Amino acid sequence: MREGDELAGKREGRMQRARKGRIERSSPVDQSMRRALFSLSLRPLRPLRFLFCLPTPHHPPPHPHPTTTTTPFSLSRHALGKSPPEQQQQQKNSSFSFGELDLRWAANAPWTFSLPSFETPPSISASSTAELVLEGVDAVASIELNGEVVARCESAFYPVVVDVTSKLYPAGSGKTNSLSIVFDKALDSAAARAAAYPYKVPYVGQVGALPDWNHVRKAASDFGWDWGPAFAPVGVAVGVSLEVHSSARLVGATVRQTHDREKGTVDVHFDAILRRCGGRADSGTLVVSPVAGKGGLVAPVAPVEVEVAIPASGAPSPAPPPPTSAAPAPAAGAERHFSGDWDDTFTASATVRFPGGPGGGPRLWWPHGYGEQALFDFELAFVPARSASSPEEGAPVSSLRRRVGLRTIELVREPAPFSPPGPTPEQGGPETSETFYFRVNGVPIFAKGANYIPPHVFHSRAPALALLAMRNAAAAHMNMVRVWGGGAYPPDAFFDAADELGILVWQEFMAACALYPRDANFLELCRREVKYQAARVGAHSSLAIWGGNNELEPAFSWFPESRANEKLFAVDYAALFIDVVHKTLKEVHPGVAFIDSSPTNCSLSEEPYVKR
Repeated sequence: MREGDELAGKREGRMQRARKGRIERSSPVDQSMRRALFSLSLRPLRPLRFLFCLPTPHHPPPHPHPTTTTTPFSLSRHALGKSPPEQQQQQKNSSFSFGELDLRWAANAPWTFSLPSFETPPSISASSTAELVLEGVDAVASIELNGEVVARCESAFYPVVVDVTSKLYPAGSGKTNSLSIVFDKALDSAAARAAAYPYKVPYVGQVGALPDWNHVRKAASDFGWDWGPAFAPVGVAVGVSLEVHSSARLVGATVRQTHDREKGTVDVHFDAILRRCGGRADSGTLVVSPVAGKGGLVAPVAPVEVEVAIPASGAPSPAPPPPTSAAPAPAAGAERHFSGDWDDTFTASATVRFPGGPGGGPRLWWPHGYGEQALFDFELAFVPARSASSPEEGAPVSSLRRRVGLRTIELVREPAPFSPPGPTPEQGGPETSETFYFRVNGVPIFAKGANYIPPHVFHSRAPALALLAMRNAAAAHMNMVRVWGGGAYPPDAFFDAADELGILVWQEFMAACALYPRDANFLELCRREVKYQAARVGAHSSLAIWGGNNELEPAFSWFPESRANEKLFAVDYAALFIDVVHKTLKEVHPGVAFIDSSPTNCSLSEEPYVKR
């Protein structure tokens, strides 16, 4: 009894300390994190690491032009809500017993993450632009620089880029800058938007969950789900950086493929995403070069160079020039101009061709259990015209890598050769039935897999856990995972592992188990989200299909509001998932398969996209 009383006393003491609002401080952030000014967990507080940085490529470019460097600084952090002496023990048992309720105060507390003092980089000149890049700010927050609000973050699902050139104190002036991210309470933001909307937009209310989550662009499961707690956490899941540029730079690239089965050739089209410097016109050379990847595999293609002319923001795009390479590659694809919404970017295309031959063409990428996962590494570099003419004084070269698995993926929907179980057409069942399966490299695939939900309630822990989840999936002989639409988009490590392990990915837009508003601001947030995430994910060979949402089609029958006014909510649904999600996805990644919901009756037509 004495031992039992002692254990009970210890537990009661822990719960009392938790109710006083103490938090355990987590471990410091890895200093190797690229482009992180400071990185914070989605816990209420975390020690932050400050990195002044200019864009540093993952690998040195294969040409002798200058690159930028990263200089790390370790600074203190300040946050409102709890004082540092009180932030010691509460987080330890947040997912155990009544830890969820003991932490409920955090969702109702005002949180501010601050960097009290940092100097302006001396690299800023009259011809350069300084941008504050915020990635993974979750979710509604004001960004304050030197006491002035310079931006608002309204979504956890795409980055915010702010030109702060004129907002920083001059280098060498003796003044230091201060930066704060002042978060709105997620519950207040959701409630205010729901109250301002002209009619109720219903959602599934899980036991113990927090309300009105369908009005805020953050993970729905943050507000509580049947498998997880309701913390409604805030923070910075990825990082914030101050980037100084004097020319356009390479910030991303999607990949498309064209397979000629008769000749055995494969054309790989790289759509390089270039971000302008201060909205100015620019020019340079896009270079695509094969490099050795894991295992020493090198693509049997020659480097390709494409001259790029970038118009100023809002100007019409010029016609694309042909590549300047002796490689047997076709002309560069059409350029697409995304202006003003995703960091003022411009897309230029370059194509490399894998030759065919008597052996049947290059090595292909296969799903797990169907063959090897051959992956070819390429380096993309943008060399500004000034760097090419004067390497010593020119603008820095930006570069990144893309890993490509050569494959075709088809969603096969054709009349089924059998009658499905269930009601007949006379009984209200479908008049026709279709197949629904994937064919990879011409071979039908028997999909074996599971749903993927956020691996942790605090999303900053996702990268390591995502890698573990994918390894476990492969060990269990899975060959496909579906990223559930009620959570958050997986980190890059997830898709890298899927490529390497041969796990096909069914990626959903983040919407689940609710109906959603269609006011102009909400639709614009979703459009930007799709454009950013489709470009980020679209380079991966494992991506098989995009889904619009989780269970919204059957959700029409769940709520009294939608049962009473089905036409109203059908218009809302079409405005978001067909006019915005589907349309934007096809602009960025035109060849990918898409269904608007899961489960779904699919569509009557793909072009135009018409619901059945």
